[in-house]
Amino acid sequence: MKKYIFLAFLVIIGAGGYYLFNNLEIIVRKLVNKYGSEITGTKVDLQGFKLNLANGEGKIEKFTVANPKGYETPYLFSTDEIYVRVNMKSLTSNAIVIEEIRVDKPAMTYEMLSVMQNNVGDILKNVKNNTQSAEEKVKEDAKKEPAGNAKAGKKVIINKISINATNLAAVIPSQGIEGVIETKAVDKTIVLPDIVIKDIGKGKDGDSIVTAISKVMTRILDEATSAVAKNKLDDVKAVAKENLDKAIDSVKEKIDAKGIFDKLKK
Repeated sequence: MKKYIFLAFLVIIGAGGYYLFNNLEIIVRKLVNKYGSEITGTKVDLQGFKLNLANGEGKIEKFTVANPKGYETPYLFSTDEIYVRVNMKSLTSNAIVIEEIRVDKPAMTYEMLSVMQNNVGDILKNVKNNTQSAEEKVKEDAKKEPAGNAKAGKKVIINKISINATNLAAVIPSQGIEGVIETKAVDKTIVLPDIVIKDIGKGKDGDSIVTAISKVMTRILDEATSAVAKNKLDDVKAVAKENLDKAIDSVKEKIDAKGIFDKLKK
């Protein structure tokens, strides 16, 4: 009897490995899009993933992270291609091992709504606030999946991620605030230092897809914030302050025009 139970168990594991092996491209795209969006609070879109099953090399086609509502530029992060190398033997194990992920010359925006608010800070706050709830979502989704096909609960180990020569555009759009005349727009581009992240999920049974995405996004956003600070984009910050002052003055003028400001002072 025990022999048959053991054989049945092997069949289940084998079926799960076969399912994952033959559907990996679709699974990766769905998981990244779903849980990436949960974490950032914006739309994450991995449009295509092609993998050579013979050597584990592949590429992700068009990957974008949208900006939050209220920002004029569409994306925080975008790239047309990402190189990926997967350890194919790991597909039937508890953790999928990704040997390398390489991103060359992606584009980022650092859009300032004011001296106190920007898209990078907003999404970083979302990542910190949403990671735990997204982890719980992964666990719930994994319980709903058939035995052997629990793709949501699959762990990952990423040996190396390199993000090279990121073009970061520091942007203040002319936002068209009602009553504000001639708000200024600024667009200044800097190149971020190369980012290398190693050993995600290594030394344990791997990280969940949520934890892995959260670690990578946090590092990228921190590097962008640091680069803007180091480059001392005083002209960009000055324009942000000027636009904010104009907006405040405009509101005051409207209040004064209605006589409300004087009444409040009394």
